[in-house]
Amino acid sequence: MIELYVLDVPEFRAFIDEGAKVADQCRTIGNYVLLCSNDTLVIDRRQAGVRQAVWYSAVGALRHGKVAQFDKDALRVEPE
Repeated sequence: MIELYVLDVPEFRAFIDEGAKVADQCRTIGNYVLLCSNDTLVIDRRQAGVRQAVWYSAVGALRHGKVAQFDKDALRVEPE
């Protein structure tokens, strides 16, 4: 299962909210929000309404997945 950690701060709220829509599970662990997915996880930057500077700094950590795309359009994480 893909595990994507995002620091739980107001700057990343739109990223987290959009990720929660496409993830299978979303929960808070300490100061981070954990987005979990059994399948490929795709977060659309424009759907999230996140500026590029915030977008590129939103990912805190990643487990059990590999980044297949991380550009101005989307973050795509595939299972390992």
